[in-house]
Amino acid sequence: MLEGPFEPVTVPLDTSFRGNAVDLSDLDSRVKRMVTGWMPEQVMVSLSDEHSSVWISWITGAAN
Repeated sequence: MLEGPFEPVTVPLDTSFRGNAVDLSDLDSRVKRMVTGWMPEQVMVSLSDEHSSVWISWITGAAN
């Protein structure tokens, strides 16, 4: 078990690391709205700090 609290540690960002990220234009067909009405457009699954829990959320409809 960890004891705490700990002092935060900040390290410089390695600017040479870009990974496989690609910036997409708003007009790119891969990010165009493809659903109508209130159908989910994005579904996110995030792990909780508890090993037995996840957060599931979604975005529906067009932006206002």
